[in-house]
Amino acid sequence: MRPTVFAARPLMALFAGFVLLSAGCVDFEKQTIVIAFDPDRDAAHALLVYEDLHPGGDKEDNLKDAKQTLDELFAQEKGFILAHPFAIIRVTRPDEKEKLNEQEKKLRALLLKHLTVKKGTFFVNKEGRLCGTQTVDIRGAKKFVEGINASISDSVGEEADRLLSDRTKRGDLDEETLRLWQKAARDQHPWLTYEPGQVKLTLVGSPKYLASVKRELADELLSGLRRALNPRPGEGPQRTPRQEADERERNRYHLRSLQRLADFVAEVPWSVEQKRDRLSLAIGLADGGPLRLFSPYMTQKPGLKSAEMIAHAKKLGLPFQKDATVESVIADFLRKHTAGKSK
Repeated sequence: MRPTVFAARPLMALFAGFVLLSAGCVDFEKQTIVIAFDPDRDAAHALLVYEDLHPGGDKEDNLKDAKQTLDELFAQEKGFILAHPFAIIRVTRPDEKEKLNEQEKKLRALLLKHLTVKKGTFFVNKEGRLCGTQTVDIRGAKKFVEGINASISDSVGEEADRLLSDRTKRGDLDEETLRLWQKAARDQHPWLTYEPGQVKLTLVGSPKYLASVKRELADELLSGLRRALNPRPGEGPQRTPRQEADERERNRYHLRSLQRLADFVAEVPWSVEQKRDRLSLAIGLADGGPLRLFSPYMTQKPGLKSAEMIAHAKKLGLPFQKDATVESVIADFLRKHTAGKSK
C-alpha cells in the first residue's frame, strides 16, 4: 500500500458519514463549482453546474438508475454530487438501510443543520446534451467548518492512537507523524479553514510524510500518461482490430484527462505552503470575491442516452432554461448572491 493512501485513511473516514459511494448512477462531463461568500451573515451559497448528465453505462439499468438519481437530487433535494459521480453528499435523515456509527450520525446532523439543497434546473447545451444546476445554501458557515474540523480531529486522533498501539499496522507511517496527529487532534487543529474567496486544507506530519503526500499528487498527475503509453496486460502485438480501436479510445480519454488536469492547474487559483510539520493547499484567492473551480474528473463516454435523459428531466416539472449556457447561469447566480446583499 502506498504511504499517502494509507496515511489519508483518517481523513477519508471523515466522509463516510455523508458521502454515499454510488455505483456511478449518473455521470457527467464536467462540474463547475462557484461559491459566493456572505461574511456579514456568516453564510455562503454554492452553485453546482453539471455538463452532459448521462447514465454511468449504456444498459437499461444504468439509465433507470440515472433517472432515479436525477429525481432524488434535483427534484427531491436530497443531496448533491461533489466533483466525482461516485461522491454523493446526502443531506437527508438516515433511512433504515443506512448503518451509520455515532460519528457518521453527527456528521449527517451537521449537514442537516447547516445546508439546504434547493430544487435544480436544467438546460441543453449546444451539443444537445442535458446540463443541470443545483444551489446549496450554507448557514452558520463558521460553526459548520468547526464541526467538520472536530470530526476530522476525532477520526485522526482515534487512528493515531490505534496505530501507535500496534506497530504492525502502521505501514510506511512514521511515529513522528502519528504523534503529530495525536497533538493536532487534542488541540483541535484547523484542518479546513476559509476566507471569503478561498478554502484551505492543512495537513500535519513529519517531513517524510509530507514528501509522500506531494509524491502521491505528482504520481496521480502522471498516471494518465502511463496508462496511455502502456497497453493493457495481454494486449500484445497480435491484437484484433477491435482491441486496437478500444486502445485508441482509452488513449484519447487519458489524453483528454491530462488536458483537463492541465487546465485545472492553469486556470484555478491555487497555492501550496509548507512548513516543517505541516502542508497547506489553498484553492482560490482570499480577496472576498467568489470562488470558482471545476472538477478534474471527466467522463470516459460522453453523450450516452442524451435524448432519454432530456425527456426524463422535462418530466420532473423543474425549470428548463432556454438558451442557457454555463456562463449565463453562473452570471445569474452571482447577480443574486452579491456579498452582503439583502434578499
